[in-house]
Amino acid sequence: MIVCALLLAAGLAGGVFRLFQLRFERGDVYPPYSTLRSDPLGAGALYESLDRIPGLTARRYFERTFKENDGRGRTLLILGLEPYALDELPRPEFDTIQQFIYAGGRVVLAYLPEVIETRSSRKMDPSTPEAKKADAKPKPDPAKDDKKTPPEKSPKDEPGEDWRGMVDYASIQNEWGFQLKFQNLATNDEGVAQFPRARQTGSADDLPPALTLHTALYFAGLSNGWTTVYERDHLPVVVERRLGRGSVLLLADAYAFSNEALLKHPETGLLAWVIGGGREVIFDEAHLGVLVEPGVASLMRQYHLHGLVFSLLLLAGLYVWKNATSLVPARETAADPAAPVTGRDAMSGFVNLLRRGIPRTEILNRIHGEWQKNRHRTPLQPGRLREIEALIQQENARPRLQRQPLATYRAISEILHRRP
Repeated sequence: MIVCALLLAAGLAGGVFRLFQLRFERGDVYPPYSTLRSDPLGAGALYESLDRIPGLTARRYFERTFKENDGRGRTLLILGLEPYALDELPRPEFDTIQQFIYAGGRVVLAYLPEVIETRSSRKMDPSTPEAKKADAKPKPDPAKDDKKTPPEKSPKDEPGEDWRGMVDYASIQNEWGFQLKFQNLATNDEGVAQFPRARQTGSADDLPPALTLHTALYFAGLSNGWTTVYERDHLPVVVERRLGRGSVLLLADAYAFSNEALLKHPETGLLAWVIGGGREVIFDEAHLGVLVEPGVASLMRQYHLHGLVFSLLLLAGLYVWKNATSLVPARETAADPAAPVTGRDAMSGFVNLLRRGIPRTEILNRIHGEWQKNRHRTPLQPGRLREIEALIQQENARPRLQRQPLATYRAISEILHRRP
């Protein structure tokens, strides 16, 4: 029963793991126009294709704030951009993008196709009934409000308040001089929107003469610095502007960058012109919400600390093993705990004590010294005493490795036990 339950649990865990693996391989857990998606709505095919071109590098950007201001030979692609997504960009980040462009970089903003008018589209056009209704609302009179309620204190007036949260924001549309607007597409008898064709306004041979649009967005309020590249019904849909040594490119439709477009309707000439002659293409994933927050694991991978982690795990395992069991084999215990423990006799203990406390080359000198202390108890003939002293001096005169204390001891014993 337990084995069956374990098998079922293992099968369930394997199925869940396989399901997540398939989802992440397909990439549909990521937003549309993400390079991590391999389905029709993703842009992974373009990323992998560019990365395989010799002399060209493609990489993803996952940081929350864009920090690279050197745009020489680089192209920044911001695909699938929601309308008004960059309308409140922190001023430091906008200045970094400006420096990126002025240094020679190319920034491409390709907006998410919108066929049906949405709330964000109605927000763009101030002539819509919703915008007029919002403007027609009576605004509060500051003079009347001052009589009723005391004025609110500014955070600057409060002692100890942190005013660093007030950040200056920049609007891409206001700074670069363009507006996004929405014009409904024509529909057939069944109410299905018909995709219009955008015509090229110039005579560039490397660009396709017409493009099929999948959006109702277009650009308006363009300043003199903008150049219209494609338009539909005299409405600009692809525009370009030079800033310093770089350029900014706006596309109302990002469909040409999708995996579906590369499979069914590849516009290689348009893509090559969009990327330009840069040696590196940066795909921004942060605006889609795909972020990589630096953590302990990412920092360890960055500084190649895999060996340190493995060593710490090994030491921890050895420490647990040491405390769990002894590395020395356990002694065999007697069957009867009350039985006496037998040991060695006194002579064996004395011999072991001598072996541990006195070196082998010094044993004869120690014995001779002890004998000298007690020699008066056993008088010895002068001749024998001279023989013993001669043997000891002869033994000490030899090098340490060549001494033979046992043979000398036996010779002394023969002298002592010899009959007069």
